[in-house]
Amino acid sequence: MSDELTYLEKVERFKEAHASAENRQAYLAAWAEMIREKLPAEATVRSIYTIEQLPPGAEARYVLDFDYVNAWIMPKMGAIPQNILQTEEVTINTFEIVNHVSYKMQLAKDGRMDVASRARQRLLDGLVDMEESQGWAVLKAAVTDDNIVNLTSSEEGLSLKTISGAFKKMEARRGYKVTGIFASPNKVADIREWTVTDISDEVQTRVFDDKGMGSIWGANIYPVYGLADTEAYFIDTRPGLLGYMPIRDELETFDDPVAVLSLRVGVIAHERLGFGVLDPDRIVKAVLD
Repeated sequence: MSDELTYLEKVERFKEAHASAENRQAYLAAWAEMIREKLPAEATVRSIYTIEQLPPGAEARYVLDFDYVNAWIMPKMGAIPQNILQTEEVTINTFEIVNHVSYKMQLAKDGRMDVASRARQRLLDGLVDMEESQGWAVLKAAVTDDNIVNLTSSEEGLSLKTISGAFKKMEARRGYKVTGIFASPNKVADIREWTVTDISDEVQTRVFDDKGMGSIWGANIYPVYGLADTEAYFIDTRPGLLGYMPIRDELETFDDPVAVLSLRVGVIAHERLGFGVLDPDRIVKAVLD
């Protein structure tokens, strides 16, 4: 006998979840787990920074092995990234990220599960946009002139020669390695225009896998919404090297009691985290045409 619910059974459970304030609060609190599962695949910054869950009351303080620190942090949500020049240790500020969505109460009582599903996707999209904007602001601020690769007159876009040049720039430093290539979806699409003579059959198989863009020379390829077509980033994303994304409060979702006064179901999402780049040399920027 199948344990799977039928469509009508799912509808009835959805209606029941909105039948009382207590049921609604429990239902909306469960959204957090569903969104947390999707965040790592949606927010590229979670593939770049080393994520660390802070113990209660602990500071996001990092003692470094470097003789001299040239770090960048985000002081607060929407601020200008701050450069920290000091020795031995860096404290990364954490700040709140909050998002809110709502949908009509009557639609919930009618069993319109699709309405809640779209609202949950909007909530996820908003959180991703905020994490991306803050995390990438720090990454971009940390890039120095010494870590920039410019195209020659014979190159166009995210070419194989451009990627090779960025790898050379990174690998000139002992122990440094490109493990992630990040560019706008439009520039990542340049890779599809490589001819079969540019790369071997074996490299083609890795780059053009069945899920889309794969990897080249050990570096995964990531399209990043919000990056300009004039830039691509080559980053050493190995844990504990580039920087950290400390999380003080994991994502939680709550019922918005005020929304009920307007006959709507309101959902508030909240998390508290930070971003810090501790070794800017692990970022190489390619300036594209």
